[in-house]
Amino acid sequence: MQGSKKAATASTLATVVSCLFYAASQTGLTLINKQIFTQFPDLSPLNLLMVQCLINVTICLILMTIKEVRVSTFSKLARNGIVIPELSKIIDKAKIGMRFGLANLFSIILGLYALKHASLPS
Repeated sequence: MQGSKKAATASTLATVVSCLFYAASQTGLTLINKQIFTQFPDLSPLNLLMVQCLINVTICLILMTIKEVRVSTFSKLARNGIVIPELSKIIDKAKIGMRFGLANLFSIILGLYALKHASLPS
């Protein structure tokens, strides 16, 4: 009984920490995007979105390559639910990513355009 309570508490703590980390990273990204729009007022939100996507794909490919050449298995990440797939699964992951990306694209574009015109301090 005690073991299951400890596991539930650890799981709840991990969830809360993950949510806080996500909130902090999204706040940081919003402030960085606003700073970019302040320094480059003619920048299109779509250009910023494409650069962020390319950086994300690059980071993912680097992590997948590191796992493929067996430099690291990322076991600590896997224990926390972040699985780095093998390069052989890249096509399947790309198909899933495209579906989710297209489903979320409208809200991202709307958010970037709103951020460009919002009066956040820079």
